[in-house]
Amino acid sequence: MNCPRCGNPYAPGNRFCGYCGYDLAQATAASNLQDGTPSSETVPPPEAPAPVNAPVESPAEPVDVQPQGLTCPRCLQPNRPGSIFCFSCGSRLGTYEATRPGMDRLPAFEMGSPGSFWLRAIAYIADTLVIVLPLVFLWAILGQPLPESSGTLSDQVSQQLTNPTPGFGRLQFLVLVTTLIYDTALITLWATTLGKRSFGLYVVRTDGSRVGPGRALARHVLTAVSANFTFGFIFLVAAFRADRRGLHDLICDTVVIRRYRSQYRPGQGQD
Repeated sequence: MNCPRCGNPYAPGNRFCGYCGYDLAQATAASNLQDGTPSSETVPPPEAPAPVNAPVESPAEPVDVQPQGLTCPRCLQPNRPGSIFCFSCGSRLGTYEATRPGMDRLPAFEMGSPGSFWLRAIAYIADTLVIVLPLVFLWAILGQPLPESSGTLSDQVSQQLTNPTPGFGRLQFLVLVTTLIYDTALITLWATTLGKRSFGLYVVRTDGSRVGPGRALARHVLTAVSANFTFGFIFLVAAFRADRRGLHDLICDTVVIRRYRSQYRPGQGQD
């Protein structure tokens, strides 16, 4: 049988649709009223008289037709994997075992939940500080000139565009190269970086396997290019998707998941 609202199949005995939460009992009652049969009464078919000498058969045991899988936190009824609403009480299943309607469930989510947009943003800032601060400190020790820190941020940017500090371009290039090596190497070896690791964030393929060096490099380059050309607004794509995948994740077939470090065991898939 199919739900009259969303058209998805449901098992006999379900009170609510597991995909859209539609009240199936109400639909059954309305159908019975149209047929002229009250919803509270069910007219059983007439039973044929049993033969006098016929052996008495024991009644057949009821067959469990309820879907198995997720357990509703409200009524503790098992639900079919992929359900968004409980078939018994209609409550929304508050886990990442089911994604929003229209979003395909990814095998990588068997290992953890989608990484939060804000956690990823904080981890990105942490990784930037891990790279930039030691390089600036080393640059100053070597006696290289640093940009003037006086004035507002816009004034400093305008000054670097019109009259850049000698050697500042080399520092920028050093930061870009170090960031590329840092991100590509750690994603390939650990599936995470120092900033992401502190929040339990890992970068994996959509099937849960490891990200190879070529894919990790392409992902970093796409991240840098899209951020520079859109001033970071392209990252908002991940904030409005159920799987929290950005444009660079969609192109590179990757996803960021969150789970505890001690529980993560990335797959052995190759790039």
